[in-house]
Amino acid sequence: MKNNLKFVFFMVYLIAIFFVEKGILLAVLFWMNFLGMALLKISLKKFGHYLKILMPFVLFTVILNIFLGSLNLGILMAVRLLMAYQVTFIFSNLMTSMELVNVIQNLAFPLRIFKVNPEKIGLIVSISFCVIPILKNEVEQKKYALKAKGASNLLLTIEPIFISILRRTNEMEKALTAKEYEE
Repeated sequence: MKNNLKFVFFMVYLIAIFFVEKGILLAVLFWMNFLGMALLKISLKKFGHYLKILMPFVLFTVILNIFLGSLNLGILMAVRLLMAYQVTFIFSNLMTSMELVNVIQNLAFPLRIFKVNPEKIGLIVSISFCVIPILKNEVEQKKYALKAKGASNLLLTIEPIFISILRRTNEMEKALTAKEYEE
């Protein structure tokens, strides 16, 4: 139940960030998030590392909003995206992937009215968490293989990676079903 409340609070807070119009209120919330990170002993170094990876996306969004809207809109969108990342980073450090799968299954329970099986939704979420590291490893292996062959076009790797991911996803689904994941 505690994890369900954490998840609902996270989602409401995340959505609310995009409805706040006052820059000062966003700044206060931003610094409160940093205070929360300090209290929860979440690594600022790790946060900074992942933030550096996210910055090209944020900068692209800011530039697009400046050209299509105004400078204020661009800055506001940048702060919102950074806060959304910050809140998501905090949340991801508070809950394991299996706890998140269980929360999603619990919250999807009312979908039984529409004959949707929440265990299947949990299985899909669980498989998606498993596929992410596999995808990263596959891309790195293909990239190194192409470099060794003297090729530099990563587009050549898309089809084999896609086929490999589909095959592995099918294997994971069968393994989880065989282990009676659906209780």
